[in-house]
Amino acid sequence: MPLITTNQKFRIYIGSYGGHGKELSFWRVTVILAGWNLALGSVFYEKPLESKSVNILSIIGGPLVSLISFIVLFRLSVLTNNDDLYSFYRFFGSLAFYSFLFTTIPMKYAFPKDLKGTRSDGRRFLDLLFDKQG
Repeated sequence: MPLITTNQKFRIYIGSYGGHGKELSFWRVTVILAGWNLALGSVFYEKPLESKSVNILSIIGGPLVSLISFIVLFRLSVLTNNDDLYSFYRFFGSLAFYSFLFTTIPMKYAFPKDLKGTRSDGRRFLDLLFDKQG
């Protein structure tokens, strides 16, 4: 979503919420592999986003990718005749679904420690919609 909504440079953290790790940079993107918890990830922009609509698009990007991943992986599991691929698609499809679910529920996270006290995308969306701390 950042590539579509803005011309800014941004960082994508995978495996941690803003931690340090191995970096891979290209064009306007720096990807930081900051841990082994692949269920965690976040995007940080170089400067605040230009408008409320761009911010909303940015917020819904993560859950949208999770939902699309879930649909694609479950569809692939139905199409395969290979038991190992079936299990692979179902496992990662389930992870994508739970990621979608737990990022869209409006809440402040109590755990894991990397996310404790931060807001879910659903909470950030509602806060932005009602002009509370974007």
